[in-house]
Amino acid sequence: MNGASEVIVTSLPLEGLCILAVDDDPDSLLLLTVILESQGAKVIPVASAHTALEAVRLERPDLLISDIGMPEEDGLVLIRNIRALNKAQGGAIPAIALSALEPELCQPQCLAAGFQHYVAKPVDPEDLIAIILDIQTLPSKRLQSFDSKLQSVA
Repeated sequence: MNGASEVIVTSLPLEGLCILAVDDDPDSLLLLTVILESQGAKVIPVASAHTALEAVRLERPDLLISDIGMPEEDGLVLIRNIRALNKAQGGAIPAIALSALEPELCQPQCLAAGFQHYVAKPVDPEDLIAIILDIQTLPSKRLQSFDSKLQSVA
């Protein structure tokens, strides 16, 4: 080491991200929350589209992951309502749709409604994390988080 201090910073892939997870099924919501939190994300779990819309306005999460098949208001109605908001209100939040429906039928509807990605249920954790990391609006947030951690260690 020759007297030089070596700094090793370890970070989970989703550390520093706040993700709004929406699913009316408690078991699915819990699974999604565990997957995301295990990778370092702060998760806001909600069980309805109405609650999710309020959370977007109040919490300003970095990403939305929503089930499509929910009672009352489904995920398609939710994303349309979010996209109707202006950018400052959260209308431009990146969003991933989840559904157990056939991808060939559901994916085009989800993308047309305003989601950036579609993930079929059951969710493969590695695929979901890869999609989250691929979303173009998130890298700057992760880099800012990493830079602040590095500065606090130095």
